[in-house]
Amino acid sequence: MKIEVLAMGRPREPFIVKGLEHYRTRLKPLLPVEWIFLPEPGKGKKLTVEQRKELEGQEFLKRIGGEDVLFLLDERGRALGSEELSSRIYDLLGGGRGRLVFLIGGPYGTSAALQKRGNVIISLSKMTFTHEMALLLLSEQIYRAAMIHKGSKYHH
Repeated sequence: MKIEVLAMGRPREPFIVKGLEHYRTRLKPLLPVEWIFLPEPGKGKKLTVEQRKELEGQEFLKRIGGEDVLFLLDERGRALGSEELSSRIYDLLGGGRGRLVFLIGGPYGTSAALQKRGNVIISLSKMTFTHEMALLLLSEQIYRAAMIHKGSKYHH
């Protein structure tokens, strides 16, 4: 089983790009993780927030298989501690079915269809972050999960 991080739009902030590369390099020998950035559908068109969320949701759903486990990041989701996240990731990785997909929606959140499809809806914090910052924080937490599993002192 592999981990995929799906996000709407490629990160533009240089410090985010550099941070993602940092965690990509550190995770490479530990976990099979791939970051996939989808182009924003309807970019440049005058769409309502709901239309934009619906189009984004359709694009995401095209890339999520029936056996994939979807962790949907949402500010209204359940907050998990790092140790619990690590435990969940490694329990699922041992199952061998589908992929483990972490999904970060666009700046307006995710569609109702994605919310319904999410196996686990989690929050990084009660605070709201840009989707780029959420991507960086999630990447660090996946790395931390690997370090916890390995028994490293990184977590302390």
